[in-house]
Amino acid sequence: MKLPTNIDPAPLVEAVMDVRFQPLIPPAAVFGFVYGLIKDSYGQISPLTILQLPEEMRDHDPNLLYQPLYRMENKPFLLQLGPRILNVAAVDKGYPGWSIFREEVLRLFNILAQNGVIGSITRVGMRYINYFPSNVFEIANFSVNLLGTSLINEKVLLRVEFSDDNLVTAVQITNGGRVQVAAEVKEGSIIDLDTYSVEPNLAGNKSEDFRNLIEVAHQTLKSRFFSGLKDEYVNSLNPQYE
Repeated sequence: MKLPTNIDPAPLVEAVMDVRFQPLIPPAAVFGFVYGLIKDSYGQISPLTILQLPEEMRDHDPNLLYQPLYRMENKPFLLQLGPRILNVAAVDKGYPGWSIFREEVLRLFNILAQNGVIGSITRVGMRYINYFPSNVFEIANFSVNLLGTSLINEKVLLRVEFSDDNLVTAVQITNGGRVQVAAEVKEGSIIDLDTYSVEPNLAGNKSEDFRNLIEVAHQTLKSRFFSGLKDEYVNSLNPQYE
């Protein structure tokens, strides 16, 4: 399937890349050390509310272990950092395109990897959230039925997981969702895709292996997104191809 390099108007409202890792330095020292390396581009710090919890609780609760503790901004990017997670996002329709987003993720990843912060990597994930003002099931490349009765006009929340080699893509679709774009909350349909690897093999050159992994993940995510939409709808978005 030939995939567009660009569509306009693009439904994407948020793109997130996260890397979960075991640090080579004491976890409590990660933020201070990394901040010293990136403060020229990500200088403004906003502590997140999770910092109100005791460190011992955060370190022993598996639901909190990989949560970021601080948020920084370098428009159009947001960086969230914790002792075991690097999270880079573009939100509010500020996505600059894959090539620019990829290079910023790689730049930050290499700063941590080449300065001895990142040890083993436990998860690499890429999440894209897309908003549609109309009923997404009218433009979807599949039908939603229950006992032979169409559910297209009902409120539906559908979740499917696809496996592609060592990647999993979780796709969640709803025609009754809400997203916040800038200061405005919008109601409509959402296609939320999360492509991730829970066993990333980066045993060789971490930087090169990581680049290759996120390229494959991005292509996998794009393929799942466009294959779920009718061709006539994609054609209405002024697709551009290489």
